[in-house]
Amino acid sequence: MTDKEHFEISYYGELTGRYADTMKRTQQLKDSTKGYLTGLADAQAGQFSALYIADHLPDYVLSDLTEHCPLNEGISTGRGIRQDYLEDLILPEVTFKDRSRVFLQIAKEHFIHVFTKDADLSLENTECRKAEEEDFLSVCRRSDINLVIPERHVVEIMSEEVISAMVESCFVMMPYLDIYYQFLPSDALVCYTSGEEALELTQYFLSHKEERLAIAARGKEAVIELLSSMKQAAD
Repeated sequence: MTDKEHFEISYYGELTGRYADTMKRTQQLKDSTKGYLTGLADAQAGQFSALYIADHLPDYVLSDLTEHCPLNEGISTGRGIRQDYLEDLILPEVTFKDRSRVFLQIAKEHFIHVFTKDADLSLENTECRKAEEEDFLSVCRRSDINLVIPERHVVEIMSEEVISAMVESCFVMMPYLDIYYQFLPSDALVCYTSGEEALELTQYFLSHKEERLAIAARGKEAVIELLSSMKQAAD
């Protein structure tokens, strides 16, 4: 690989993330509980406009969880035990399925270079490499479209990867989160609310280079202004 290698679409990061750990921790749960949790993850995965499963843990599921799968140390959303379990056990599975569904949609039409930290991806139209082979920002600078699919959280937070890529004038395409629109102008962002929309946006921006570069430039300016404001507020 040379520094001049170019990527139309790239993804750099974890694939399974915390999901591998949650799979091990939930082995002692009743089959009905595991099925319920998987159903919640399936219902939410790939739908990014809202987190609508937050309070969907009935008493019988919660009882099984508290008895056989205690919360990981340090998990506290400040919003009650149901949302703590959502953060700890369900959202890692949602995140994994988010990534899988977005890849599956885009790979129907386009090739994706995946730089993975924790797993391989057996999917047509993808090539997996170890993340250690490349630096995140080096990949971003040489990609037309950077897919960033961060972990889901009960309390929304901005992704460090998104911010660092935007500062470098890289074009980032990511799931919709309200928090970005609270702090950044809408014309500096490209977000999707489903895997299908991710494919549509990919097709559009691959063929509209000037618009893509203009958004990346506005994104850099907006993030630098935001970081400057935050530093002034801290001082």
